[in-house]
Amino acid sequence: MKKETLEYLNGERNVVLDEFIVGREKTSGNKELIFVSLPESEKPMYALWNSKKTASQYVKTEEEDAIRFKRVKPKGTGGKKSFVMLMPNAFNELEKDKFSIEAAGAIVKLSGCIEWNTGKLLRKRDGKTLTRQMISELLSIGISKTKTILNELNTLGIIRYDSKHQCYFVDGKFVRKGLTANEDQV
Repeated sequence: MKKETLEYLNGERNVVLDEFIVGREKTSGNKELIFVSLPESEKPMYALWNSKKTASQYVKTEEEDAIRFKRVKPKGTGGKKSFVMLMPNAFNELEKDKFSIEAAGAIVKLSGCIEWNTGKLLRKRDGKTLTRQMISELLSIGISKTKTILNELNTLGIIRYDSKHQCYFVDGKFVRKGLTANEDQV
């Protein structure tokens, strides 16, 4: 193995000029597995699942014979699990008599539907923006009670409705969605 290639594999170089073997195995259903290996090595250095319908899956071989697959999500969290942060200091600054327990519970329940980079309220299943009716069903309460809670949250500045985009946004000052530490997810 060339010194430059070894430095590339160790992360010391970004680019290397070397001879590689690139192989392809097609499967039924328009999928293919592409391998990249060195001529001296029997095991591939990298392998990539390529499909027109689904997101790619990145594969890196280990010392052992097994190949580990990591699913790469197309955008957002990059495959890492997300978490929700409630900012207690921001909530404590609100006037206590204007912030009801129903509104506090609703914001906790809605926090799982926040898009991590914009604060937009989305339905997880299909990515559609939440409407009042959807929020009502999610909270398991009537539409009139939902309107009251959303008006209260809007008055307090926790949630705002953007009529241009026709969706609700949660203020990051109160609730934020983040990413967990870098974990190996197989």
